Amino acid sequence: MGSFFSDPNTKRTFIVPFALGSSLALNPDFLALSGFIWGKTGLTGGLAFVFAACFYLLLGSRLKKTALFRGPEKRAFTHLAGTGARIVALVFLATGVLVSSGFAFNEIFVYWFPNFGFAFLLLGILCALQFLNRKTVYWIQVVFFSIAAAGLLVLAAAGLIRPNTVEVSLFQAVSLGDAVSRPGILFLTFLLFVGFDLGYGAEEKTGLEPAGSTGSAVIFITFVFILWGLVMLAHVPAQKLSETAIPHLVAARKIWGDTGRIIMGLTIIFGSLAGIHALFTDIVHRVQDLAERKIIPEKLNRPKTVIILLSLTTGLMMGLGLAGSDVLETLIRFSLILWFLSHVAVWFFI
Repeated sequence: MGSFFSDPNTKRTFIVPFALGSSLALNPDFLALSGFIWGKTGLTGGLAFVFAACFYLLLGSRLKKTALFRGPEKRAFTHLAGTGARIVALVFLATGVLVSSGFAFNEIFVYWFPNFGFAFLLLGILCALQFLNRKTVYWIQVVFFSIAAAGLLVLAAAGLIRPNTVEVSLFQAVSLGDAVSRPGILFLTFLLFVGFDLGYGAEEKTGLEPAGSTGSAVIFITFVFILWGLVMLAHVPAQKLSETAIPHLVAARKIWGDTGRIIMGLTIIFGSLAGIHALFTDIVHRVQDLAERKIIPEKLNRPKTVIILLSLTTGLMMGLGLAGSDVLETLIRFSLILWFLSHVAVWFFI
């Protein structure tokens, strides 16, 4: 397979796996978590993001190696571990972020529309989209990602242009010693990158060089989180960022008033769609790949059935009122750690 920069067809399809790999980072749960990290660690958080990015860039090269050299046992282990982690993450994360989108839609755009009704509507749409042909699925992903990324970048640019509203210097927000004393918080930065390889399956389907877009996704995620984090610290006190459940919305309103609130509302909704749609798409790829490689029986090659079951499970969890609870937050954190450990397993097993 030739270099992707020398193949004009690859240039056209590169945006698809790039959008898939970058999208999960834009969901509202990750935006809230990044605000918490920046609020607790100050500028040290930026160093943690850079360190995490280096880890995932190296991991991307490992993914390329797995595609070229892994044997049947290694292939089975890495595929099954990664697929299981994604399925667990999808159910818990989708429950939280779709309800967050529902609240954003209800409180920012249409007050009379029930927030849970909107969350279930989005879930139904995301499930139905997986029954379209793959090309359509891919380009819908690009649209979701583009709107979410544009919203966050526009707010970040506005935050850079507008005067700072925090009197304390960024360098005084949190001391280096205080931040380093919280290794658990710094570790959370690694969890925000876990979806960097969601475009991996699309790369193989569209004929791209394996792991061709993962590095670009990592660089984009790092740039967005560091830029947005510095802007948040410039407009919202660090303590407030670490204490509120919606630091991204608080920052958006501080930066641009109601306009910023509306832009962040759109970012939340389309970031949720982009992140969950990317997870659904990746799971479809993985189920098909597991069957094609004889890792699971061919009769279990039912990715759309899996999508329906995952959608019903997510809907049940939303119906039970788990969204917003401490239990769900713990389960989301657990699923992300499990996903991260699946990456670590790839690192050491191949």
